[in-house]
Amino acid sequence: SLGRLDRVRDGDRFLIRDAGAMEEAKAEVHVLETGDHSSLAEVVSLSHASATVETGDRLELILDAGRPMDSDQAGGNPDRENRSLFLPYKDFLAGWVRAREDCRSFILGLVSLEAEQPSKDAYAEAWKQCEQLAEGHFGKDVLAGRFSRSSVLLFHPDMAEEEALKCHQAFSRELALGTGLRAATGLAPYPFLDNKRSDCIENSRKALAYALLLPPPHVGLLDTLALNIHADKLFSQGDLYAAVEEYRQALGADEGNTMARNSLAICHA
Repeated sequence: SLGRLDRVRDGDRFLIRDAGAMEEAKAEVHVLETGDHSSLAEVVSLSHASATVETGDRLELILDAGRPMDSDQAGGNPDRENRSLFLPYKDFLAGWVRAREDCRSFILGLVSLEAEQPSKDAYAEAWKQCEQLAEGHFGKDVLAGRFSRSSVLLFHPDMAEEEALKCHQAFSRELALGTGLRAATGLAPYPFLDNKRSDCIENSRKALAYALLLPPPHVGLLDTLALNIHADKLFSQGDLYAAVEEYRQALGADEGNTMARNSLAICHA
């Protein structure tokens, strides 16, 4: 276990490798909350579908190449000459927490690139193209940051859902064409049901899972279908209580969702 006494901080990212192995990392984790002697972390990406995180795996701290933001840059207008468009995750998180409080509505987009054989080389050039395209579509002052080795987050204050879909569909098409990789985007709107602003990162992941099931350009907006798909996943994993809550959320988004209603009945049977 690692915690603050081991100099672990909220937002730190680690690669996970098999013990004693030097090949490509099999997973990436983000530290969500640190205690003195232990931390809560989340697996945000796997090298392949069959990869598993096990006791005894080796952790390797990811050192962000981007320059940390100064306190006056956390609002989304950092010095463009001194950093890339995509901030390190912990810097994006700090800027987003501050910026979202002034917004009555916003969209959080999670953009993912998938290579058939994931590697640093496969993504390095792709992210350069992604950065250029993102600046062209959303402007140089967009608040954006790395979420994992294969994904980035983009914050769109006061953007309507229809506009977000249209913009990201065009962006995703160009991104897939320019990189040769599979591009997909999940869009999480706020406000949404009774969800908090802080729920939007998790909601964008749900929307991304939905987007990957859609035809190109693979852009999905969090809605009743996205929630239904996530609830089905929870149910298949045996997490019955979480599945029930998610089916209820799906019905809250659309009372006419008969799939969610039938699945909820099965959960209560």
